[in-house]
Amino acid sequence: MHPVRCENAVSMRQLMDSLLAEANELPAHEAFTALAPYYDELMAEVPYSSWVDYILEILRRLKYRFRTVLDLACGTGNVAYEFARRGYSATGVDKSAAMIKEAKRKAQLHPDLKLRFYCQDISA
Repeated sequence: MHPVRCENAVSMRQLMDSLLAEANELPAHEAFTALAPYYDELMAEVPYSSWVDYILEILRRLKYRFRTVLDLACGTGNVAYEFARRGYSATGVDKSAAMIKEAKRKAQLHPDLKLRFYCQDISA
């Protein structure tokens, strides 16, 4: 499989359909290997920042204090990144080595943040 950049919504949809068809033939963690290079582009509309704001508001109301976050099945690390951006130490774990590789690549762009990522199967 060769990386492809999409220039418009039609080609993005075609790429996504192609990747999903290929992914359906694989075990779940291997399917994400095919999706990893495109995952953030495919999920660009997901409001990760709002999700983290919501979680933090719930925990604030519960008067729960913490400094570290463990993001299980973290994918490319978007939720972990949002916590780290707010000053928390965040660790992401995912079974897909390709997703973790992408998360680590993105984390290198923000060396000031407390981010760590590990490839590990959390199902057992």
